[in-house]
Amino acid sequence: MTAPAILGNADTTMATRVEAFLAQFGPDRAEALHLALRDVAARARQHLALLAELAWLAHEEQIWSKVRGPDGKPFASPEQFFEQTLGLGAWRSIWRYVTVGRVIAAAPNGERESLRALVAEAGITKVAIVAPVLETADDDARRTWLERTRALDVEALQAAVSDARGTGRGRGEGDRVERYLLAVAPDMEARATMERLFWLGRRLDKGRTAISILVAAAQEALASWEPEAAR
Repeated sequence: MTAPAILGNADTTMATRVEAFLAQFGPDRAEALHLALRDVAARARQHLALLAELAWLAHEEQIWSKVRGPDGKPFASPEQFFEQTLGLGAWRSIWRYVTVGRVIAAAPNGERESLRALVAEAGITKVAIVAPVLETADDDARRTWLERTRALDVEALQAAVSDARGTGRGRGEGDRVERYLLAVAPDMEARATMERLFWLGRRLDKGRTAISILVAAAQEALASWEPEAAR
């Protein structure tokens, strides 16, 4: 089936273009709007994975320090670079794209296409939610999580991820501590550092909650800091 065309040219008003586009979906106004929204959303999602991968590369290569903004001035921070470049006002929204790009980049070559398809189907928010478990899951578990991401809504998926990480409600203070620290991080780099710490802590079995991981990290830091302080 040929995708409906987005009709019009520079001389056509936007209202005329919208009505011409809707007409391709049938005479029922409500159904046409429903189908048109789904069609355009699906088209937009096809580009989300590429946008996420580019955002991750820009973050890794610190592009903001090498280019200038539209006003010719250097970017003051990575947040300013991403806000102006992606057009997103909240760095938490920006970080979702960076996170998803990181997951795709870290996946084996044979799995990257399935992750890109998942982004196109489920969207950035859901894939960002499931990112922590995708990064640590084995092959069988990863396939299960891909299916869960497609099937569950955002709230149910978040609850499933929290349960899998041992940070669901009723499981102690660790989850609240982690969420709080990530929420108050002063910038993207600080958040990235803490996310990496929590991810490595769980991967190396240093603990399942943020508190236990922080204690383990503090103990190892103290072991190297104490000799320095004694000099």
